[in-house]
Amino acid sequence: MTEGRDAVETAPMDETFGEVTTSLWLVRVAEFTRWVAEGPVNGRKLTQTGRLTMADARHLVERLATGDVIDPVIGDRTFRTKSSEELTELHITLEWAKAAGLVRRRSNTLVAVKKHAALLDRPLDLFIRMVTVLGDLGPAVCPSGWGQSILHDDYPVGVRLLLTTMDLHPDGVEVQAIIDQVWAALSPLYRTEDLTTVQLDSWRLCLARDVWRTVTLLAQIGLLDVDPTLDHEQRRAATVPVTELGRHVLHRLRG
Repeated sequence: MTEGRDAVETAPMDETFGEVTTSLWLVRVAEFTRWVAEGPVNGRKLTQTGRLTMADARHLVERLATGDVIDPVIGDRTFRTKSSEELTELHITLEWAKAAGLVRRRSNTLVAVKKHAALLDRPLDLFIRMVTVLGDLGPAVCPSGWGQSILHDDYPVGVRLLLTTMDLHPDGVEVQAIIDQVWAALSPLYRTEDLTTVQLDSWRLCLARDVWRTVTLLAQIGLLDVDPTLDHEQRRAATVPVTELGRHVLHRLRG
């Protein structure tokens, strides 16, 4: 009997296609691309830093149902949202559409890429394309500034390790083991000999946070099956199975 990935049968094409068309992130990225294409001939206006305008961001949060909160109120204080980059889900949508080649920046406007427009009518191909470029989303998935992890600048390494592990162990991925492997692979690239134990622990915590963010992203897109009923400690101890859709996509990528 064969073991590992070669022993796993992929789901039938019609079943996989149905799962793809309802994938949260595929639907969101496709709808965002349509919004860009529906805009002015010269493209949707961007800020000087290449971000969506707040007027467009307010519209898209509702249209795409991102769940982002604009101008959040905490206690008796209102914290004004100054940039669409602060809206995490919307920002990831923008960056994913750009990485997949569906839209691009042209000066201070955002335009749809006509030669890739046909992908919107081929959900499975678009889905696989989105998984392929996942490694380009590091700055959007991993926060910068205070609490930035070593995964921020080397996101493709972490994504590649995670997808390879999913391919080899579809019945259950140990996320903590992946965190340890990413740390072992990336930490030697930095000078850590002068860091205190507290600083090292903080770095590892930030890395764990960003790996789990990526795992959650893969669960939302439909590749992993994370049990939402588990608390933080239970999730750390549990293995995360790969979905039938995930097995099919990984099989396609490997082929």
